[in-house]
Amino acid sequence: LSKANYSFITGLANHDLPRFQGDVENQKLAAILNFTFPPFVPSILYGEEVPLTTINNGEDRIATSRDIMDFETKPLLLDFYKRLIRFRKSKYRQEATLTNFQINDVYDNNFDNHLVSYNINFLSNKKSESYSVIINRENRDKPVDIGLLLSDSVLPRDIISGSDLEFLGDGRFLIKAKRGYILDNKSNHL
Repeated sequence: LSKANYSFITGLANHDLPRFQGDVENQKLAAILNFTFPPFVPSILYGEEVPLTTINNGEDRIATSRDIMDFETKPLLLDFYKRLIRFRKSKYRQEATLTNFQINDVYDNNFDNHLVSYNINFLSNKKSESYSVIINRENRDKPVDIGLLLSDSVLPRDIISGSDLEFLGDGRFLIKAKRGYILDNKSNHL
């Protein structure tokens, strides 16, 4: 699918696809995947960061492409994209690999595929860094043992929002409904 030294450009929307239409929670989850999943290079369609909604159900693409971009409507989404871009720019200058990728829900025994997790490892000449991504696509909060799921060295602090995960005891943390996290690793601070 790809050749050495090439990457795929991926986007959440384009002129042939409908926009998220105000579904900010799912758009954030998709953006985290888009910005952290190597070897993909993310792209943002104009207005995704606002979020711009489609008028006339997207049937008139010329009219849709000329929608007015109102940057005051959802400043939290704009800030969210800025933080994702900052993380991407600071880390992806190094070689990136993906490990421990899982799409399942090992805690409910029904394997409903609402929990996505993986580790991203960055390697440069001087050091290596590791981050963990965990995404809860379900409409309910989930107790998760992140040490069991990802690694014991994961720090329960989201580096995009700056907030700590809620500790529930017995090694479990609360992963909020429709939320995604990029978690730091203790080894990055040695």
